[in-house]
Amino acid sequence: MREIRERGYEGGYTAVKTFVREIRPPKQTQFERRFETPPGKQAQVDFAEFTDEFTDESGVARKVWLFSMVLGHSRWLWGRFCAS
Repeated sequence: MREIRERGYEGGYTAVKTFVREIRPPKQTQFERRFETPPGKQAQVDFAEFTDEFTDESGVARKVWLFSMVLGHSRWLWGRFCAS
């Protein structure tokens, strides 16, 4: 509003809001798309590697793996750490 007043605009703020609303491009839809599946049809699995020190052997770093699974229908997440 300040910038257009400096250029000589004498109209009201509501008129500017209405004009901008008409020329503003529409909001872009999000890139993410939900992938819906029926119950029992699909799951996604992954392994992740971690290095950590355990209390039974202080100072010794061990590698452990996390197996995770997410069910497609309910988004239920399950995980289990394993040594190999």
